[in-house]
Amino acid sequence: MTLHSSSDTTPGADAFDRSAAKSEPLIPESAQHVQVRLDTVKAMLGGISTSALYADMSKGVFPRPITISRRMVVWPLDEVERISAARIAGRTPEQIRVLVSQLVEARKDRS
Repeated sequence: MTLHSSSDTTPGADAFDRSAAKSEPLIPESAQHVQVRLDTVKAMLGGISTSALYADMSKGVFPRPITISRRMVVWPLDEVERISAARIAGRTPEQIRVLVSQLVEARKDRS
């Protein structure tokens, strides 16, 4: 059995050169507009029921969905993640209402 040192010049010996790695955003631009359906949203929020989710919408602590077609609604993934993070951080319902209104307002600026 032959062991190779890290100084070997075999192809692929150092496939990832950290010094040459570019600084890229954590979320690629193409993934910033990912939309999720109801079952995914419920799972991301800890498995809450549909009625609890819609109750949160009526209280203003969760944004209303975007209607894609007569039978399909979606939520932007980044909105669900931000609201989930706010809940985990212990934000008050009033703080979350402010966040929801900001997120809904920001929908107008999406391209």
